[in-house]
Amino acid sequence: MRKHLQFKLTADQLALIRGERLLFKQCSFTLGNGEVLQIRGPNGAGKTSLLRVICGILEQDSGELLWNDASLRTSRPDFYNNTIYLGHSLGIKERLTVLENLKFYGALRQSAPFISYEEAIAQVGLTGYENELAGFLSQGQKRRVSLARLLLEPAALWVLDEPFVALDVNGQAWLARLIEEHINHGGSVIFTSHQPVSFEKEVQILDLGALQ
Repeated sequence: MRKHLQFKLTADQLALIRGERLLFKQCSFTLGNGEVLQIRGPNGAGKTSLLRVICGILEQDSGELLWNDASLRTSRPDFYNNTIYLGHSLGIKERLTVLENLKFYGALRQSAPFISYEEAIAQVGLTGYENELAGFLSQGQKRRVSLARLLLEPAALWVLDEPFVALDVNGQAWLARLIEEHINHGGSVIFTSHQPVSFEKEVQILDLGALQ
């Protein structure tokens, strides 16, 4: 069983302006082990931007992010060691094979994978594609390669931007089960989704449409 670091992520009154437009304001939440936060809102409400703020890709215009009650600005190394972010772009290198992509991220993480690369590839339904260049894969297959990282990398917090997109019904059911298992083992998930998703665990809802 995976053992995850005990953590608390707190957002306190975050606001973000892009260009001359206020995306959201007074955005606050607290997330700890075994909890799930779904970020909702209409297109353009700032869902992806909020995930990027959390992961340090964008800087908020006001408010504070805390990791274990310390400013995230000074806690980034510990945060990154315990977080995995899968964004819209997926981060797949098209000139690398499926196996090479996963090994590339494994090398960046600098830790032993939880399971073998071959087993992770099998679990996401890509057996036989290990040596296929990622550039020749469908969008759904690329999504599966990206999701295979969740099986391999030790991270307590998963930050997932529209993770169910491009997956078929079976793939969506598999991912929902994987998230449920992660939660039950003390991990936590922040995700965006336009699709209704249900888990046995109660899900916190943050509606950015109400924070504009």
